[in-house]
Amino acid sequence: MILSKDLIRRIIKILGLSGFVSNLRSKFIKTNIILNPNSPHLIKKDEDIDKKADELLDGIKDFGKVDFANLCPWIFTSSIQNHHIIHERIDEASLLWMMTKKSKGNILELGRAAGGSTIVILGSSQYRNVTSIDRDPRSLTIAKKVFKREDIKNRLKLYNQSSRKDVINENYGFMFVDGDHSYDGICHDIAKFWNNLQKIDDQDAIAVFHDAQENPHAFVPSVKKALDELMEEKAAEKITSWGAQLAVRKLKNIDREKWHEKIDKVFWEKYNSFFDEENLNPQKKTYSLENKAKVNFFNNILGYNNMEENEWSKENISVEKIEVTADNPIRFLKKIKNNSDAKIYRKLDKVGKSFTMEIFLRPKLLNNFQIFFEKDSSKLLAEIDIFLESGDIKINQKITDKIFKISDIKINYLNAFYHCYFCFENSTELENINLGISINNKLKSNEGGIFINCISLDIL
Repeated sequence: MILSKDLIRRIIKILGLSGFVSNLRSKFIKTNIILNPNSPHLIKKDEDIDKKADELLDGIKDFGKVDFANLCPWIFTSSIQNHHIIHERIDEASLLWMMTKKSKGNILELGRAAGGSTIVILGSSQYRNVTSIDRDPRSLTIAKKVFKREDIKNRLKLYNQSSRKDVINENYGFMFVDGDHSYDGICHDIAKFWNNLQKIDDQDAIAVFHDAQENPHAFVPSVKKALDELMEEKAAEKITSWGAQLAVRKLKNIDREKWHEKIDKVFWEKYNSFFDEENLNPQKKTYSLENKAKVNFFNNILGYNNMEENEWSKENISVEKIEVTADNPIRFLKKIKNNSDAKIYRKLDKVGKSFTMEIFLRPKLLNNFQIFFEKDSSKLLAEIDIFLESGDIKINQKITDKIFKISDIKINYLNAFYHCYFCFENSTELENINLGISINNKLKSNEGGIFINCISLDIL
């Protein structure tokens, strides 16, 4: 008789041998993978671990007053299997703690997930202001409890949105980046925020990037590539690293426009996403209906659900997840039948008079598409017909209800995606309406469609 794996696991559990088997397995892995030089899974030590441990130890002047973070990197180890609130190894989190304490001024965090890194930053920053941005935060109860403390809430600003969306413009002395790990995403975050890092008194600005340092544990090549480029142009220099965590010192500002041009060429060539059949970036990159600053409400009512989920109704359209990195939200909207109209929409129970809508997208083999608002799938209230071509951006408005007013439209092409911004100032509140995207014209190719990075609707 052959026992299945599930049955063997149950027998081990019933006999109370789980701990013994786990111990045995750990010893086997250690012996056969780390110590066996012929193993195909040979794991090297972290880069310069002995040297870095000596440097930390030598830097301790009074061991009785040592900062715990100076001990953690070299006396502990951990792996992805035993992460809890913070999705980092203990040596990586220790580096984040040390660099936060070393820096001065306001702090910016891009990506907080369950809130663990935010807690580390708050605990090591005394009374400094912290701004944290995350597209899809899943903060655990204990993290939320920390965020609501009287000694925390007045110095912590939480944005629940993509880092591609605007935030209140500030300068920072320290930045921690663990957000969009795609090459497009990390280059966008560097382009947008690097020049906001400022030297405070005699302390250079510091940035810590997770998954940027090659090591045996885990790292993301696209993040490492972007950081290598940042250091190659002498905008930053390495301070140190532990695990996948890399700390750098800011040396100078960057050319933001140049960094916003950076895209993952191999990825977009793979998906045949060209402009003019040969260019991966368009020539025309900006459009503005009115010459005025954006209005932002920072109150997204669409939440964090992706467009393939049940909140979105679909007619003749499919939603495909695009494999970039595990945390990347890109979806591809594609017609099922090319000869028929297609749309995807979501019902909104109530929307105030003033609101903004933002969508980050990239067309593929597509002439134009529409953003629309309708009443109960039967009455069109407003339609914005958008033409995004390599050399031109055109907008046609169709307002069928006088209560609707589009006060501004702005479009900017940044790191592979058009950032489309729409501001509405209507004469009354709206109830039970649908917000959607439609593709009404026949496509050039059956492979045509729209890449969506994220979509939001913010109310006053």
